[in-house]
Amino acid sequence: MNVYDLQESNDSLYSMGLGFYHSGVQIDSREWSYGGGGVFSDEPLNAGGARFRESIDMGEFVGTSRDLDAVLDELRSKFKGADYNILLQNCNSFAEALCLRLLGRSIPPWVNRMAYLGSLVSCLLPQALTNQSSPVGGATASSSSSQPRIAAQPFLSGKGNKLGSVVETASNTATTISGADSEERREKMRQERLLRFAK
Repeated sequence: MNVYDLQESNDSLYSMGLGFYHSGVQIDSREWSYGGGGVFSDEPLNAGGARFRESIDMGEFVGTSRDLDAVLDELRSKFKGADYNILLQNCNSFAEALCLRLLGRSIPPWVNRMAYLGSLVSCLLPQALTNQSSPVGGATASSSSSQPRIAAQPFLSGKGNKLGSVVETASNTATTISGADSEERREKMRQERLLRFAK
């Protein structure tokens, strides 16, 4: 299983067993995950620009490609793109289900702990945060979906980066704000981060 950081704050949260993560299950040369377009595969370590954190050896699947296809088909019916929920049914939930079906093992709890904690207080969170398409990868859900969609952000495009690598992005640019505008600007930045996470 490959785990990716969705927030820079993970650098601090990781040591406490918390953080905002995306995950995919690598089987041979493909990495399987779930998002707003349903179950999908991609080349390993290419999670839509999310920063690579670590690979976790979950074990070895002993079966044929037909066995794998049967499991994936079963999970596709349970993990439809329109049903994506960042707290209750997300990429980490899919990784958990796939690892249980193929290996009989659960993923490490810290990978999806923040979503679990968020689900306990979901009534306090904005609906836009809890009903968005996947933060990483996959095609968008059909336009008939009643869930709101927000255009992809540039920080979710391109290859993943290994933790600790230096990447030039707009979010790395320091901004100095003074006076009465600073509080308003901080609130706006906080809202933008929440919307980015909600994808």
